[in-house]
Amino acid sequence: MNLKECIAPSFFEVHSSIKKGLHTHYWLKGGRGSCKSSFVSIEIILGLMKEENVGCVAVRRVAGCIRDSIFAQLRWAIEKLKVSHLWQVKSSVPELIYTPNGNRILFRGADDVTKIKSTKLSKGYIKYVWFEECDEFKSYDDILSINQSLLRGGEEFRVFYTFNPPKLHSHWINKISLTENDDKLIHHSDYTSVPIDWLGKQFFKEAESLRASNKRLYDNQYLGIVTGGEGLILPHFKIEELKKDFEVRFLGQDFGFNHANAILELCFFENTIYISKELYVREMDTREIIELAEGMFDKKLIMWCDSAEPDRIRSWRKAGYRASPVSKEANSVNAQIDFLKSRELIINPACANTISEISSWNWIKDKVTGEYTDRPTPFKDDAMAALRYGIEYMRKI
Repeated sequence: MNLKECIAPSFFEVHSSIKKGLHTHYWLKGGRGSCKSSFVSIEIILGLMKEENVGCVAVRRVAGCIRDSIFAQLRWAIEKLKVSHLWQVKSSVPELIYTPNGNRILFRGADDVTKIKSTKLSKGYIKYVWFEECDEFKSYDDILSINQSLLRGGEEFRVFYTFNPPKLHSHWINKISLTENDDKLIHHSDYTSVPIDWLGKQFFKEAESLRASNKRLYDNQYLGIVTGGEGLILPHFKIEELKKDFEVRFLGQDFGFNHANAILELCFFENTIYISKELYVREMDTREIIELAEGMFDKKLIMWCDSAEPDRIRSWRKAGYRASPVSKEANSVNAQIDFLKSRELIINPACANTISEISSWNWIKDKVTGEYTDRPTPFKDDAMAALRYGIEYMRKI
């Protein structure tokens, strides 16, 4: 069997990473028809057939969804690889057993996370874990708890997380799946890289029909793009590594102690604003923050600050920074927001707190009418305030 007949082209590099053991955690997100679940099922079946004394636990948020989703998907992989004669299928209590070596696939629902803690194999260890539709989990804490219970007794593990990104930036999984690390790979896919005959011509017709009638819904459902939710102030932003130097840069700072003190470095190029760096701390005085900022920001850049804190501005000036107060004219907040809305916003994935704030920064909803007002929520907006201050010169030129 040629694996190219089973794995969509967009997953070739992920397959290579798994084969080489480069990562433990694989976050596979994408739209409908991207074949991410098909890919994972193929990888798990191949892995259990190649190795001795390893097993898999496949998890859904609700146990009642298992039989028609991950259980059926893994059975499809067995049939696709033409090895059904080597697998025993237990349907009463879903379980799959590779008969030549006894490796097993167990299925669990996370209705009660504590029940998964007792999951064990009669031999070997659980090398593979698959969280299907993991955006349905209540929080990342539930997934962490399951991993802490299952990832024991072995030297290597492969954990797969498959999901269609929810439209809201504020959803926990859209925040968790923003940045990679040495043990985590994030992959995005959509149906456009899948051979037409795999999905059928009608699938592509339906996708094109939705794109014509509702582009925003199409982007989320078929392309897996986080499109933002109702009431979000700045729903359209990108998260990308910054790969160039910029001549026009400013700093913005919002002072805080119990709430966050936020400093952002902003880069400007044509109609694009890049948020390249952040310093985001709580319960630190000005002296401590200045020490922490040393070497992180270019002191030659103008630092636009909240004008309500002249003493702190003086402290930053004494430290060598070009700190200046922002003048707050009437309706300046909405004017700043209008300026931001008219530009493309790109955020360095290292600016995690900025991403978190912009993903949940909403207009206030009137409790009587249910309509959104033109007033932003006044909490968890420290990085947003630093962003607003940092654009002031460019907004007014």
